[in-house]
Amino acid sequence: MSNYREELYAVYSKERDKLNGASLETGARYDRIVMTLSGGALVISLTFLEKVAQNPIPWTLWLIVPAWLLLLGSVILQLLTFAASQDAIRLQIDRLDNEYTFYFSFTDPAEAVERREPEGVNRFVTRATRFNTCSRWSLIIGMLLLFAFSACNLLK
Repeated sequence: MSNYREELYAVYSKERDKLNGASLETGARYDRIVMTLSGGALVISLTFLEKVAQNPIPWTLWLIVPAWLLLLGSVILQLLTFAASQDAIRLQIDRLDNEYTFYFSFTDPAEAVERREPEGVNRFVTRATRFNTCSRWSLIIGMLLLFAFSACNLLK
């Protein structure tokens, strides 16, 4: 029975490590894409504004200015996401080190488990998730406003 549990844990651990690696890779790609799209859209729209709309319809300025602000906000929020992610990793490393030290100090594993206090939620993970969500919506709304501005001024 013990051998079965060890094999089961080995399979579980290997699969979990693969999924965790895939999640980290996907997250990194996502962050780069959001940053590239936000920054690129902002730079391109600022650079080529006179080519898209030499004499923009006055009311459409209410579309382009918020679009720029939202795209800039998306870039800033993505930078905050990076910082919060680093803080989250550092906190988890500290927690892991503390947990190792705690369990290492006991000779009886059952007593260690019984006395161990749960760590709670990593506040930096929550913060990074919020920043990421706001960045995503800022990018989407900014791009839609940018498209609306372009469409209105190209079709006039």
